Amino acid sequence: MAPFSKPETVLKQAEGLVSVGQTHAALQSLTEMFSSKRFRSTPLTSLEPIMHRFIELCVEMRKGRPAKEGLMQYKNIAQNTNVQSIEAVITRFVQLADSKVREAQEKAAVKSAVDVDDLEASETPESILLGAVSGDQSKDRTDRALVTPWLKFLWESYRTSLETLKNNTRLEAIYQQIAQQAFKFCLKHQRKVEFRRLCETLRLHLSNVAKYSHQQHSINLSDPDTLQHHLDTRFAQLNTSVELELWQEAFRSVEDVHNLLNMAKKAPRPAMMANYYEKLTKIFLMSGNALYHAAAWSRYYAIILSIGADASYSPYLTLLQRALLSRLLSQLSQVYSTIKIDNLLALVAPLKEAGIEGAYEEEQIEAYIMGCARRGELNIRVDHKDGSITFVDDAFVSADELQQPTASTSTSTARGESSIQPSVAELVRTRLSKVATCLHNSLHKIEESPEALSPEEQAEKFKALVVAVESERKALQLKRAIVARRRELLSELSVRKEKEASSRRAELSRREKEEEARRVREDLRKREQERTKKEIESIRIDEAKKYAQSLVDKGILKPNDVDLESIDTEGLITIQVAQLEKEKKELSERLRIIAKRIDHTERAYRKEEQPLIAQDYERQQATDKDTVEAIQRARLEAAGKAHQDDLATKARLSRMMGDYQSRRQEIIAKKGEEFARKKEAAKVKIEEEKKKRRNAVAKAREEERRRVEREEKEKAEKEAEERRIAEERRAEEERLREEEEAKAAAEEEAKRRAAEEVEQRRKQRELERQEAADKAKLQLQREEEAEAHRRQRAAEKAAPTRAPLAAPTALRATKDEPSSPSPAVAPARFGRGGAAAPAGGGWRAREAKNAGGAASAVPPQVNAPPARVGSPAPPVNGEQAKEGDDGFQTVRGGGVWRARRGGRT
Repeated sequence: MAPFSKPETVLKQAEGLVSVGQTHAALQSLTEMFSSKRFRSTPLTSLEPIMHRFIELCVEMRKGRPAKEGLMQYKNIAQNTNVQSIEAVITRFVQLADSKVREAQEKAAVKSAVDVDDLEASETPESILLGAVSGDQSKDRTDRALVTPWLKFLWESYRTSLETLKNNTRLEAIYQQIAQQAFKFCLKHQRKVEFRRLCETLRLHLSNVAKYSHQQHSINLSDPDTLQHHLDTRFAQLNTSVELELWQEAFRSVEDVHNLLNMAKKAPRPAMMANYYEKLTKIFLMSGNALYHAAAWSRYYAIILSIGADASYSPYLTLLQRALLSRLLSQLSQVYSTIKIDNLLALVAPLKEAGIEGAYEEEQIEAYIMGCARRGELNIRVDHKDGSITFVDDAFVSADELQQPTASTSTSTARGESSIQPSVAELVRTRLSKVATCLHNSLHKIEESPEALSPEEQAEKFKALVVAVESERKALQLKRAIVARRRELLSELSVRKEKEASSRRAELSRREKEEEARRVREDLRKREQERTKKEIESIRIDEAKKYAQSLVDKGILKPNDVDLESIDTEGLITIQVAQLEKEKKELSERLRIIAKRIDHTERAYRKEEQPLIAQDYERQQATDKDTVEAIQRARLEAAGKAHQDDLATKARLSRMMGDYQSRRQEIIAKKGEEFARKKEAAKVKIEEEKKKRRNAVAKAREEERRRVEREEKEKAEKEAEERRIAEERRAEEERLREEEEAKAAAEEEAKRRAAEEVEQRRKQRELERQEAADKAKLQLQREEEAEAHRRQRAAEKAAPTRAPLAAPTALRATKDEPSSPSPAVAPARFGRGGAAAPAGGGWRAREAKNAGGAASAVPPQVNAPPARVGSPAPPVNGEQAKEGDDGFQTVRGGGVWRARRGGRT
């Protein structure tokens, strides 16, 4: 974005660029200024000349979109301060576009719009083909090329202006003005398509009024002036649609007008409504709706013509007067028995004041009443002495007399249809019949005649009545029970409601207490805030005094201009700005008052000249009539004289006809051969051009066929390639899926093998631990056996030759403890798996060691060697050992006894 420059500098740069022919660069420089952030802060006095120049460049270059964006930006800036500037720019924009259209029409020498169906459509295919085939352009195409682009731009300028000015009450007047100018544009150039679009645009803007009602300067349709502006525009829209013969659009316009009229608080001007109904007559006539057509004419003449002024309707005036008097007298005869003539004349006075001359005079009314009495339409008496009219209502007149036909069938029919109340004669005549009918119906309702019922039927009827009474009694009991139950329910409901009410009161009391506590807290908080605000206010006042004193010292502000207690530093700055705004507003107000005074003066001038205009119009009509008659006479005289001159000229020139014919034949004979030769050459050239055209068309078709075949081939190859890629993708996906499945299976197998290996290693370690434990037990057992053998050998070596003396000692030891084996000969313990436990591993082994130590400590003279340690013998054939048998055998004879090694289990 270019850096922001002053508006005057930008305008000078643009003018310089335009002077050297660089209009695009000039427009771009002005457009860049609108996109600047500082554009909004630029004064309007500097922006307005730039906008005018910007609009001129946009119109010259037919740049509608930049113009729309620029107008939108300018409207957003100026709509709050200077609406007149926006109106001036918009008006300038439309005037420039319209002047360009007029210049283009003058250049093309046309006076009306060219024949284009749609200004928003681009060049048609037919026009492109025609331009390609034909080498030269006709005058019509030249006109189209010159005028149509400017017509399009003018139409776009109207649309841009309406979009810019929409939904803003301050711009409502210029908006309606532009809309009516657009209607005139469509009517002048017969633009039916654009007129429909214009109507839709206006309807859309009107429907969006409620949507943007919350915005600033929004449209308020309840304002009479605003609504009147919209009505004026819709009436202009209706007139244009009728003149363009767009009957559907005219009907939609009528609906728009009707909706706006329903919103209006006061009726529009009669002339406007007359125009409205006149257009309605045309619309309903074209639609074939005769009833609405007649109703529209009725409304039209009710506004424009009280019927006597129109010669075609004047014969009906007398009949209408008679119908009104007949209806009035008929209704009076049904309501009153006597009426004053003055009152009757007073009732007729509004009809007389309506403007019908000679009607409803006293003599005419009296004559008509006498005529009605003479014909039998009314039975009345006129008393001129009392000045009253008496309507005679004979109570005993016969029905035949009432039904006698009168001279005026329409009057009697109207009297019968509009009967307000029955006459006395009718009441008397129908009284007895009504009483008889009522009695007959009552008897029929109560019971049928007794003669018609037999005794059996009467008995059955009595039984039926008894049954009915019983059923009614039961129904009454049921109703009483229901009423009692309802009372109980109501009592319970009232108790429940009382409980709920007490609960609500308790809850309300609790809430009130909470609210009171909250209010107390809120009061404390507010007091604290007020104290803080007072401190802040005191600081603000001090700062304002200092700032005001500085302004007084500088001479900017007078000491008595402001109240320092109620203003701060920002307020002092605002005062300076407000002073400037006040002066500006006072100037604007003075200008507004002057404009209003001028407007009132102009209105007074026009009001005074209004009656003079009518007089002048009458004089002008008379003068125009005389002028037309004089011109007609002069034209007839001139035509007669010219006819005589033409006859004389014909007679004079007829003598030359022979020479003319002979000369003509000579020229035809001379030029005939040359004409035939040129005709033949033209024919040959036409055939050559046809041949070239046929060849070009055939070549184009062949190229089109080849292109289509090439495209189809490329499409087939592309589809085959896509299928191949899809197959490869599916195969690759299948391969990847199989690889993933194989990988997952391998991982599962590896996990399973690893688990098996872990289980095998665990079992192997268990076996190894078991084997090691068995080996350790076996080794311990072997060591114990070896130790036992060692001790036995040592004891054998140390034993004396008197071995038998040791037996009693051993026996005594055995007798001392008959239930426990000797520690030295304790049975071997059996370990796990049935293996014998090593000896000496428990308390018994330790006791044996102690015993062995004690035995070795015996004095030498005892000479009792320790017994050989061995294992007790197992029981033979499963029998238990005898008591006192410790597994040793006594040595027989005198030899040395030896302990027998016990067998191992």
